[in-house]
Amino acid sequence: MNITKEIEEILLPLFFEHNFTEYKKTAGTWDFSRKMDGYYDHIMLDTSVRYKNAIRCSYSNGTTFNNSALLLGQLEEWQFYDSVDSLREKLQLIGDITINYALKWFKDNAPKKARAQNFLDITWEPVIKEFIARNNIDLFSSNSVDILDHLLELNPNENDIMVISYCYGEIIRNNFGADWVYDEFGEPIVNNIGGKVGYKRRPFSITNIVLKDSSTSLREYFDIIHGLVEKFRKK
Repeated sequence: MNITKEIEEILLPLFFEHNFTEYKKTAGTWDFSRKMDGYYDHIMLDTSVRYKNAIRCSYSNGTTFNNSALLLGQLEEWQFYDSVDSLREKLQLIGDITINYALKWFKDNAPKKARAQNFLDITWEPVIKEFIARNNIDLFSSNSVDILDHLLELNPNENDIMVISYCYGEIIRNNFGADWVYDEFGEPIVNNIGGKVGYKRRPFSITNIVLKDSSTSLREYFDIIHGLVEKFRKK
């Protein structure tokens, strides 16, 4: 079944109506965003590499995260379908949740300071080196993602969050190939992951998502990236 076709028929007009008009699609992800005052609101749908015929919807503004299940007080974040009709039903449900719950959540959680500091700046080098040495992090080993997850469980301070974001981005870059670039607000992001032009992830945003939602992890996001990169390279 053509998931993109269904998303663009059912959700795209609805999201565009509420100014989520910047639409980007990569393998297995559909990102709708709207520019706010110094940050972006994002509605992102993605499919599972673990489960067959499963889709979920997440909401983020760069520092705060939620998803359609949490907004309803549910634990299971994935919506499962087994036919085009059931996929359409799940997408319509996601649309209803977005309009009835997520829009208010975006308004109530508008960040006062939404952007990451520039942890690629040379002034961060001694802080990063000390942190890496103290926590035995290997930026070329995916095993270090688990160390970063553990550190996030220890209520890290603002500086540690920045360094964890940097380390996570470097592990992605070193394992799959990617480029550090800046978005229009100056936040460092990793782009062209796995050689796929335009496939990008925001280490700072993902780190904050994991901090807010104990049901997910940096490892989960890393494995999703891994699965998508494998698909890119098989084509």
